[in-house]
Amino acid sequence: IDSFVRTESVDVLRSTTVFDGATDEELTAYAELLNDDPILLALFTDVIKRSPELNRPAVAQDVLGIWSNSVLKELSDKTHVPVAEYQTSLASLAKAMLVRRMLYPHESQLATWFASSPTALRNVRQMAEAGHVCYLNSAPRETRLQFRHDRLLEYFVTSAISQILLSGDYISSPIWDPYFAIFLGRALATLHVEPAILNAVQSMSPVA
Repeated sequence: IDSFVRTESVDVLRSTTVFDGATDEELTAYAELLNDDPILLALFTDVIKRSPELNRPAVAQDVLGIWSNSVLKELSDKTHVPVAEYQTSLASLAKAMLVRRMLYPHESQLATWFASSPTALRNVRQMAEAGHVCYLNSAPRETRLQFRHDRLLEYFVTSAISQILLSGDYISSPIWDPYFAIFLGRALATLHVEPAILNAVQSMSPVA
């Protein structure tokens, strides 16, 4: 999906009643933080509708994380599984996608991935059933797990790469696969990394 021009982003926000009373300067600032991205603008609006008391600039700076936590809280209220447990399971899922080099796993593969963690498997299935963060996409001959938006896939995979880099155990990691170069680049953009990591990136994945 192509980005809006700035005036379109402001018009989209202005058309929503939750932003009644906001100035053009405020709406422009939100649009800039959200990179005029239609998906991010929609998620930002959804978060503010759900929780109008939140600090709006802070939400715009981390809209994917805050939106995800918001819908996980709703799921948690129904299942009584702590939000933190769902977050941990999502992190494990994203790391497994990296290790297995598979961003859209078959439903049957999830049981193998989480063979030693039935609780994580249960959590992933519950989140997929809820359908907000991820879902099971049924095709004629296969059912695959997908994140609801590519922005969410990017967010969780990038977060997993960041954790691998910060752990120091990255030399033999799958993060150097050219397939993940865009995610690696985004992770590096959000981290203050040591020279050793930058040297490794230049050597093993210069396109990042």
